[in-house]
Parts: sequence; C-alpha cells; structure tokens
Amino acid sequence: MYKMLLVDDRKIFLRTVRRMPFFRDHEEEIRIEWETCRADSALEILRKEHVDIVMTDIRMPMMSGIDLLKAIRRENLCSCTILMSEYTDFAYAREGILYGAFDYIVKPLEEKELEGTLTRALAHLQKNDLMREPEMAAAEGLAGMLFKNSREEIEKGLKAIESYVMSEKDPLERMQKIRKINSRILQSLLTGYPFLESYVPLEALFSSPDTASESDVREALLRLSRSLLFLHRKAPLFHTGSANVQVQNIWFYMIGNVDESCRLTETAQRFFLNPSYLSSLFKKETGISYKAFLQDLRMERARFLLGNTEKKVSEIAAQLHFTDSEYFRKSFRSYTGISPAKFDYEKYIDAAVSGK
Repeated sequence: MYKMLLVDDRKIFLRTVRRMPFFRDHEEEIRIEWETCRADSALEILRKEHVDIVMTDIRMPMMSGIDLLKAIRRENLCSCTILMSEYTDFAYAREGILYGAFDYIVKPLEEKELEGTLTRALAHLQKNDLMREPEMAAAEGLAGMLFKNSREEIEKGLKAIESYVMSEKDPLERMQKIRKINSRILQSLLTGYPFLESYVPLEALFSSPDTASESDVREALLRLSRSLLFLHRKAPLFHTGSANVQVQNIWFYMIGNVDESCRLTETAQRFFLNPSYLSSLFKKETGISYKAFLQDLRMERARFLLGNTEKKVSEIAAQLHFTDSEYFRKSFRSYTGISPAKFDYEKYIDAAVSGK
C-alpha cells in the first residue's frame, strides 16, 4: 500500500480528487492518507511521516508547489512528486522537471489523465522497491546525509558500505558492487540536488575504474570515501539553516543562477523586496552577508571552471561578472591563497577532505 499526500488550497478540490474512481478501484495499492490546503503544512507532514507520493498544486499562497518540491528534494522527503496547475504555461512544468517532479498534470483533472499518471507512478515505486537492496538504500542515504549529518556519521556509513563490498571474495564482483553504489549515489545527487553540477564534477567524483584487480577495488573505495567527504565539506554552501521560506528561495535562486549578475538590487527587484531589507533579512537569517555569500558561490564556481573545463581565465572572469581578468585574479588569490594559473582541483579536494 502506497500512501499519498494531496496538497491544494481549495478544500472542494481535495474532496473532488478523493472521490475519483481511480482511488476506489485501486484502494489496495494507493490511498490518500493526508490532505492539506497549505504547502508549509505539507512539509511538516513529510518531515514526520513516510509519504510515497505527493500530488500538489503549483499556485498556492505563501509557499508554492515548486517551493515545496525544492524542499522535498533538498531533504530527500519523497521520491515521487506530481505537480498540478490550471495554467498550461510550460515554464511551470519545465521548472518542476528541473527539480525532479515525476509528472505534471493540467487542471481540471481528467480521470483518464490522472489514471495514466498514477499508474506510471505506481510502476515507478514498485520498480524502486524491487531494486532497493538494503545496501543500496544505505548508499542513497549517504547522499542525503551529506547535507545534514556529521562527518562521523558519514564515515560510519562508509564503513558499512565497505563491509558490504568486501563480503564478496571475487574482485570483479566487489567492483560491480562499487559501480552500482557509485551510480546510485550519483543519481540520487543529480535528482535531489541538480545545481551541484555547476559547482563540483559529480560524474568524475563517482566514476569507477574499468578494471577490477584487488588494488583497483581498494582504490575505488578510497575514492568513494574521498568524494563523499569532499561534498560534505562543501555542503554548508548549499544548505541554509534558515526556516524562512523567503530567504530559502533567495538562497537557492542565487545558487542556481551564479552565472547571472545576481546583484543585490536585481535580486531584491525579482523578489519584490527593498534591497536594504533583503540585505538585513539575509544576514539575520543566515549569519552571512548577501555580498559574502555571492562571493562564496562565485569562487566555488570559479574553482570548478578552472579545474574541469578548458575555459580561459578571461572567459571565466567574464562569465562570473568580474569587471576584468586582473580583478578576477586578485579576487581569486585573495580568497583562496593561490593564483588561478596555479590552482589544482585534485589538490583542492585533498585539502578540503583533510580539513585545510
């Protein structure tokens, strides 16, 4: 039995959906367990209960369905979120897909369309249940732990993964397990935190060697540990401790748009706020100034571009909205202690893992 959370700001709509024939015909497979008219209330339910499917309207007061979807992905609260909207503008669907929505339904709901979407959702959940070995679930758990657990807890999870891998005697079978774990962690991160691809080389971090000698297995386990601990060290940049939804939206807007100008006045205008108020609120809620956080994002993006692309320093400076290459060089050296020309991404990972 899969449990659904239904979210819409109109109670009459909630009653209408509950009475649709699909839920009567599939009562042994899926049930609407919770319903609420507010996205923030839905978030509270998700944090307390195990929810298999969320079906939420996009346009709601205070907190939208897109905001709810982002929170679900950040906190790994549910693997299947379906968006609904009376507006057929594809921009909503596109944003939902970007943040990992399972599907998008246009209101008013038609029984046939609802049935098709929920049938696919059930098949998706059933397939995941079959594939999710306990150890694979632990691998997915490690991805979620990066943003809310201590290093000690992550190291404990890594030891469990190592024991699982080394329980096989054949190095080839050990490597097959490592490849599967890397793939599962990578997919979980890409689904839950798509913005990470702009800041860290996820594909490279969770790659596995083609060969499978005993030394390859040991090296692959060490690389997995190194990659996860590196991401854990970087996690504070991508996670705000603020419970203020408005500040969270601004925080993640900046993370997702680091290649844009993101000047305070521009962001304030986008969120219909006074710049002084935004600056004060941001510092109060996050403990860091807007300007300093933008600098943190730009420098992390610059490291990624320097270490993982063929872009010239002048191109990176322009992309990140520095006035000229020399100003970028000075800013990068001041921030990192090293010039862009001498920056080495592998050494950067090692230093981050070692706590330097």
